[in-house]
Amino acid sequence: MSQLPVSVGDVSAQQRFIAAHRSFLLEFPKLKSTLEMLIDESHKKISEQRGNVTDASQTDEHIAKPIVFSLARATYDDFSELLVLAGNGMGVGATKVLRSIYERLVTAMYIAKKPSEARLFMEQSAIERGKIINRYKAVVPDRLAEDFTAENLEEIQQKFTEANAQRKVDFCKTCGQPKNQEAWTRVSLDTMAKEVSQQLFDAYATCYLQPTYLIHATPTGLDFRVRFIEGGWEYKHLSEPEAHGAVMRGHFLMLAVLSHLNVYFEIGRDDEVRSRFEAFNPIWEEKSPARHPVSSSSSGSGPAKH
Repeated sequence: MSQLPVSVGDVSAQQRFIAAHRSFLLEFPKLKSTLEMLIDESHKKISEQRGNVTDASQTDEHIAKPIVFSLARATYDDFSELLVLAGNGMGVGATKVLRSIYERLVTAMYIAKKPSEARLFMEQSAIERGKIINRYKAVVPDRLAEDFTAENLEEIQQKFTEANAQRKVDFCKTCGQPKNQEAWTRVSLDTMAKEVSQQLFDAYATCYLQPTYLIHATPTGLDFRVRFIEGGWEYKHLSEPEAHGAVMRGHFLMLAVLSHLNVYFEIGRDDEVRSRFEAFNPIWEEKSPARHPVSSSSSGSGPAKH
C-alpha cells in the first residue's frame, strides 16, 4: 500500500513563491491579525444592535449592517483561497478569485452607502432560489423530487412569486417565466464602484473584468493558458507571473476591506489600519509597474491614491 503524501500542492512552486514574495509573507501575519480584529469588533457591534432592535423598529440601516459585514467577512475567506492558489503557481485560478473579492467588497460598500438597497438585496434570495427550481423543471425535472421535498418546492415557489410581484415583474403567458431578469440592483457593478470609491472604479478592469474572462469559456481566457513557442504552442500548467499580480491586487482589495470595516462600524483602529496601508508600497513598488499605490483613507471609501 502506497504511503499517503504529507502535503497537497506543488512543492517547487511553493518554494519559488516564498522566495519571490518574502516581503509580503512577512507582512501577512500583521494584515491577518488586523483583519481578524476588525471582523471580531464589527461582529460585536452587530450583536449589540440585534439585542436592542425589534422587528417593528428595524430600519434600513439595521438590515444593511449584517449584510455589509457578511460580504466583507467573505472577502477574507476569498483572499485565503487566492493565496493557496497563488502559492502553488496557479495564478490564473488566483486571478479568478479576485472577481469574488472585488464584487463582494463593492457591493458591501454600496449597500453601506445606500442602506435602502439592503432590502432589495435580501429579497433577491427568493428570486434566485425560484430561478433554480424553474431551471430544474426545464432541464432535469426528475431530480426535483430527489433534491427537494414537496414542502420545500411549495415554499420556494410561493416566495418567488411574491418577490417578483413586489418587483412588478411581467411573466410570459406561454411559459410562465419572468420576462425581466434584472439583478437586485438597478445599476451595474462599475457604476456602483464609481459611487463608492474612485480607486476601486479604476481597478474594475484588472480586478473584475479580466477575471470574468478567465472564469468563462472565452478566447481571452485561453490566451492566459496557452503559450506560443517555436514550431507551435504549448499549454501552461503553471501561471506564476499571474499569481504575483493576483496577490498584489488581492492585498490592495483587503486594505480597502480594512478601511471600510474600521470606518463603517466606527471601530476606531485608525493607527493599526494606517500601519497596514503604509506597508503596501514598500512591498510592491519594485515588483510590478501595474501596482496600485495606496494610503489609508479617513473617508472609509477604501485605499486612495497619493
